[in-house]
Amino acid sequence: MLSIVGVFLMWFAVTAIIYVTMEKLNASQKSFRDLFKLVGWGFTPAVFSGLVSGVATFLVYTQVSFPSDPAQFSALFSSLRNNPIFFTSRLLFVTFTLWQGLLWFFAVKNLYDVSRRVAGGSVVVPTLLWLFLPLSSII
Repeated sequence: MLSIVGVFLMWFAVTAIIYVTMEKLNASQKSFRDLFKLVGWGFTPAVFSGLVSGVATFLVYTQVSFPSDPAQFSALFSSLRNNPIFFTSRLLFVTFTLWQGLLWFFAVKNLYDVSRRVAGGSVVVPTLLWLFLPLSSII
């Protein structure tokens, strides 16, 4: 789970990626501050994703009895990875991340007054990074 500082760093990084992309595409110059505000609203679904993840973790771990033998932890973690609650949580994470990408898409489209293609191209990298970096630790 990201710390508060990590969230602000990711917010800044996503804004910077989109800003540089739009600058390279020669879109009209807009302030970094305006884009930063709009990208921040795009992190709203991450709040819901974090809540779902926290509830899922609580529900699963309150039902688990941890083995006393360290050799049995491997089997425990394998069973946890296949838990339907965690699976549902991961599906909701993907849904919330796509929602983030959609919010970023409309923020860029309306702020820069560009086509859907340009707006989509500018937000696809941060959206995929936000999606696959946490999922890569799960797989």
